[in-house]
Amino acid sequence: MAYYKKQQQNSREKQLLQTKFNEDLLNSTIEIQEKAFDDISRELHDNVGQQLSAATIYLNLLMQEGGQQQNTKLQTCREIISNSLQDIRHISQTLLGDKISQVGFIASLRLELSKINKLGICRATLQTIDEPLQLDPRKEIILFRIVQEAVSNATKHASGSDIHIIVKSKANN
Repeated sequence: MAYYKKQQQNSREKQLLQTKFNEDLLNSTIEIQEKAFDDISRELHDNVGQQLSAATIYLNLLMQEGGQQQNTKLQTCREIISNSLQDIRHISQTLLGDKISQVGFIASLRLELSKINKLGICRATLQTIDEPLQLDPRKEIILFRIVQEAVSNATKHASGSDIHIIVKSKANN
């Protein structure tokens, strides 16, 4: 009987150690991923954004020197660069996990949905129940990334015209 109890205790301890290891591994993976997102975001903003801004300045100078036909082509090029800059800023902001932690999950969701609404792809709405929602910052980032991926998939692959997200606490199922 003592052997059986000891074996069960060892099994429980082993299971607890495995669960702790899995949690630590998941947390490490999330931290590495968020660090990579932050690095990519800064690289996009600082380097690519600056290069596109410099290209826009040069295009403006060329437009001052060129003729009407050349100016039309340069204007088109300038618009493409301007759109690219906006896209890079959007991507950069979306990747920043720190920003999600600073403004919170709900505010980050509202910002993300307002961007979708501005693009006119579909109509996106958010309904919150029992706001403010208090979560651990890591959990906020994870939850935001999950919702962000779901919304991205919906806008790319679904044929619907509306996205409606409801956020409520577990206690009020």
